Parts: sequence; C-alpha cells; structure tokens
Amino acid sequence: MAAERILIVDDDPLNLKLTGSLLVREGFEVQVANDGQQALAVVASFRPHLMLSDIQLPRIDGLELARRLRSGTDSRNLVIIALTAYGMKGDEERAMEAGCDDYITKPIDPRRLSGILRRHLDEMNHASSQAPAPVPSNPTTGLGSDHGVIDIADFKMRVGGDQGLMNDLIHLLLADAPELAAATRKAALEKDNQALKDAAHKLKGSVATFSAPRAYQAACVLEEMGAGGDLSQAIGAVETLQGELTLLFSELAKIAKETTPA
Repeated sequence: MAAERILIVDDDPLNLKLTGSLLVREGFEVQVANDGQQALAVVASFRPHLMLSDIQLPRIDGLELARRLRSGTDSRNLVIIALTAYGMKGDEERAMEAGCDDYITKPIDPRRLSGILRRHLDEMNHASSQAPAPVPSNPTTGLGSDHGVIDIADFKMRVGGDQGLMNDLIHLLLADAPELAAATRKAALEKDNQALKDAAHKLKGSVATFSAPRAYQAACVLEEMGAGGDLSQAIGAVETLQGELTLLFSELAKIAKETTPA
C-alpha cells in the first residue's frame, strides 16, 4: 500500500525540518512548501491527502490558501489542518471559518501529532458523512513555566530522542536566529510596528521548538508590542530578548557538542 501523502507549508525551516522528519519516521510521504503560492503548485502536482499549513505565510497566507483550495472541485479529498501560534487569539476560529478541518498549536507535540493526522485520514478514507469536531492540541507544557533557559527533557521529547535531528535543528537556529534578532532591533529603532511583530513572531516560533520559555516569553512581549502599536519600551524589550538568546545559544552549543559523535 502506497504511503499517504502529506504537504507541510511553513516559512520556518526549523518547523519544516522537525515536522517533516517526524512524519517521514511515521511512514508518510512528505513534501514541503515555503509559502502559499508554492503550496498551490505542489498541491496540483503532488495531490496530498492532507495539508498541514501555518497560518502566517508570505505571499498567500494560510487562511487564503485554505479558501482557494476549498473552492476547488477536489477539496473533499484533502484534509486541511492549520498550524496556529500558541497564544494568538482568534487563530482557531479564523482557521475553521476558512475551511480547515482542524488546527494544531505550535510548537507541535509529537506525542499527539501522528494520532491527530491518523484520525483525520482514517475518517476521510472511510468517507464519513459527519465532519469531525476539532480537537486542538494541548499548549506546550514548558513555555508558560520557569524551566530555566531550556527544558532539555521537553526538547528531547519534541524530537523523539533523535540526536541527529536535535543537532540539525540547533545548527539551523544558530544560523538563522541572529538575523531575526537583528531585525527586531532594527524595527524597534525605526519604530516599525509590523516589522517588529513579524520578526518577533518568527523568533517566538523558532525558540519554542527548543522548549526555551524565557526566550519565548521575551519574543512574545515584542510581538505584542508590535501588534499593539506602543513601542516606547521596545528597545529595553529587545535587550532582554538578546540576553535570553545569548544564554540559549550557549546552552544549545553545549548540547550539540555533547551529542555530536566523536
């Protein structure tokens, strides 16, 4: 029996790497897209059984992507599940109104991911006439409490104990996050609300993968400032974020060194 096909749509390379690796391990055939426009082309050629799509995407966002796909003639043969940022109020409601079948909060909990996807695929395969009620994933346990710079046990759980995947994700973050951190500082200095909101949102999603509550909360503060329009305290918040990122990078570099084969 051929593997069921899943398309992952996300502009964050960390999320693509982590989610794709987990699903390939579960036996799915996986392709990825970095934005909504690319996803439309991949859907046409790859014909996935299920699409897992972030809401905030460049060019065509995840909600518009869902609307366009639902307007097509074959949309009944495609399960659409939205990836929503933990703490972003209203995302879930907007996702369901756009035609998504369910939503999962990020960072993804691998203990629940396969079960949620399997349930939807089985219901589609059995041509159930009753639409399933959405069953949102639990918010990640470590982000709202103080586990220090990083909750290493939660991070290891998130990658299924795969040390190679851990190292790949660490190297991606160490390569990409400094540029995002610089973008938050630039936006704060220039009082650019939207740029600050966007850069902080991407940083928030990246550090959440690593179960880093303090850096996550620091990014949340900046994202909320950008969304709210009051940037009077933004420079101080950027300094706090940079301090937390420096500590996180140091811890992750140690972990990578300890887990890299000699």
